[in-house]
Amino acid sequence: MKTREIQLNKTKLIALSGASMLFVVLGMAFVWGAYNGNINSSNLFNNTTAIFIIGLVAVVFFGFGLVLLLKKLKENKPGLVVSELGIFDNSSANSSGWIAWEDITDIQQLSVWGQKFIVIPIKNPKQLIDATNSFWKKKNLQANFKSYGSPININTGSLKIKHQELVQILEESFLYYKKP
Repeated sequence: MKTREIQLNKTKLIALSGASMLFVVLGMAFVWGAYNGNINSSNLFNNTTAIFIIGLVAVVFFGFGLVLLLKKLKENKPGLVVSELGIFDNSSANSSGWIAWEDITDIQQLSVWGQKFIVIPIKNPKQLIDATNSFWKKKNLQANFKSYGSPININTGSLKIKHQELVQILEESFLYYKKP
């Protein structure tokens, strides 16, 4: 089998970046309005503290997301590589890097709130989680493991390929390269 490189869907990343930027600006408007007392009784919320907190949460959450999206947009690496070595996952901020075929135990599909994922169960998930240096990435991997049985989940929406096509490539490659 030949090596397959699947690119990131830059159009979707740009759209998500724009949406994140909009929410950051709206959050800043909430913070600014609450701070300056520009809140009047015709507003949906008349509690300046609540508006300030909602605005601050929006700025932090969507600002963090915007930074991660912009980092992904700058990268020239493919989002996913499938080769004789295994799967190279670079599809998100919590990407796992190289996953060797001998470590993979299955290829599974999952849909959560309309978002399609591919779950890659591995032999030693705790070892992968423990080897992760980033606090946030480790917490995300732990949450994935607890919720879905594996720390490795690939969101096919971030890639330039249809979900079912990628599932087929991964399943065929898994059967072809997996050593008994």
